[in-house]
Amino acid sequence: MADQHYNFLKRNKINLIQFAFGPFQENTYVIWADGDRNACAIDPGMSNAQEENIFIEALQHFNLELTAIYNTHCHIDHILGVAFLQRKFAVPFYHHPFEESNITRSEQMSSLWNIPFLAPITKGKDLLEGVPLEIGSEVLETIFVPGHCTGHLAFIHHPSSTILSGDVLFRESIGRTDLPGGSIEEIQKSIYRMYEFPDDYVVLSGHGPATSIGHEKKNNPFFPAP
Repeated sequence: MADQHYNFLKRNKINLIQFAFGPFQENTYVIWADGDRNACAIDPGMSNAQEENIFIEALQHFNLELTAIYNTHCHIDHILGVAFLQRKFAVPFYHHPFEESNITRSEQMSSLWNIPFLAPITKGKDLLEGVPLEIGSEVLETIFVPGHCTGHLAFIHHPSSTILSGDVLFRESIGRTDLPGGSIEEIQKSIYRMYEFPDDYVVLSGHGPATSIGHEKKNNPFFPAP
């Protein structure tokens, strides 16, 4: 059954499916608004035919139509499924323009990790801070949070107090800063910017379990609340 391979998350006014795909167990999300069947993929990381089938079966289970791909950033584990979705659904692919270098570098990274990779078939569309993500009748705020890489974004749905943080902030951890474009100083600024949101905001990260702003302010060993 498809539902054995994902988590369904019901939040206020929105719904999410969370998958853990690929050798890095990257969290791929599908999001849609209540009363709507048009859905968007966030950071699709399907790495093989089995995972592609799991993704498609989940869409079918919830009777969803995929309309767009939004990426927090474009490291290889977060874009492994982009080409598949573009071929399957002819959907646009949005990311920060600074992330083009990571897309270009992905073929080299796939060889390094011995991961099959197909480059996106169409160039991504620019996504910048302040450009809202329209998910049916709901809107997600886009903020620029570099440090894990140069073009990292986070998406916030305020009615449900939900942050899709990508690889900037994890439960009691942070994204690595030793890859090209990483910066410990920049990621600290980005995390402290996230700490400005209320404590009850749930953080859905690019890897691992969910956390909250309040939990991280108290328990994050790298950057507790200043």
